Amino acid sequence: MINPKHFAKILKGRLVYDDQKKLTNFLKSFKDEQPVQVVISRKFKKRTSGQIWEDTNFNGYYWGVMFEIISKELGYFTKEERSQLHEWIQINVGNVVVMKDGKEVTRGTSEMSGMEFAEFCKNVRIWASRDLEIYLPEPHEAEVPEYY
Repeated sequence: MINPKHFAKILKGRLVYDDQKKLTNFLKSFKDEQPVQVVISRKFKKRTSGQIWEDTNFNGYYWGVMFEIISKELGYFTKEERSQLHEWIQINVGNVVVMKDGKEVTRGTSEMSGMEFAEFCKNVRIWASRDLEIYLPEPHEAEVPEYY
């Protein structure tokens, strides 16, 4: 049996489902008094290219593993400094767009496909190893924190 995910929000301490009708129809597929398991966790967005076969979370891997390791190795940063650190990383791995006036501007990672983000993460691992002498684990070698 495939177990679909049902998404909800917490409003004033109550669980409000995004699609109550879908949940109700799914619950009808169970027998009365059948034991079930309910797990509630924070929702996270997986970075994908939208292809049905692609199941990646490179965004979580970057922020929760790679960025955290780099940040801790270089020193702790304020929220504003973390934004600047992210921009500095992007510049160092060539994630920039050259404007008409020749100025380089960082390309937003939020606009990347899953494949582009995977390539970006690979470039960050290579750069961190070569220039910072920091080892960043491959995605399969690290657990991405649940909140990413």
